[in-house]
Amino acid sequence: MLVGVEIADTDAERQTGLMRRTVLPEDAGMLFVFEGEQTLSFWMRDTLIPLSIAYIDAEGRIVDIQDMQPLDDIPPHYVSAGPAQYALEVNQGFFEERGVTVGDTVELPVQGEEGGVAPPGAPEGAAPNGTLSEEA
Repeated sequence: MLVGVEIADTDAERQTGLMRRTVLPEDAGMLFVFEGEQTLSFWMRDTLIPLSIAYIDAEGRIVDIQDMQPLDDIPPHYVSAGPAQYALEVNQGFFEERGVTVGDTVELPVQGEEGGVAPPGAPEGAAPNGTLSEEA
C-alpha cells in the first residue's frame, strides 16, 4: 500500500500541519520529520479533520497509533508512547481499516539530492515524490 504524503520537515511546516483544511484525500497524509528520536506531542488546534497519527521510530517501526479529534488543543496533547522520529497523520480510521498496527514497519521516503522523495534502498526513480509504502 502506498500513501501520498506531504513532507513537513521545517519548524514552520510542522507547526502548521493540516490546520484549516476541510478535506484530506483517502490515501494521502502528512509526514512530520524530526531531527532525531524523541517523545513527540501533537495537538489539533485549528485542525478540522478527524485524524489518526502513527508515531514511527528511526528504523521505520510504528511505536504508537492514536486517533485525534478535530479542534482539540486542550492538554494533555497526543503524546507518543515511545521515542519517535516521524509522525504520519492520515484520515481517522485509515490504519485500522488497513490492519496497520503498532510494531508494523513502514518504508519511509528520504529526501533526495534534488528534493525528490524515494523509499530507502530503492533504485533511483522507483517511487513517485512523496510516497510512503507500508509493509505490515
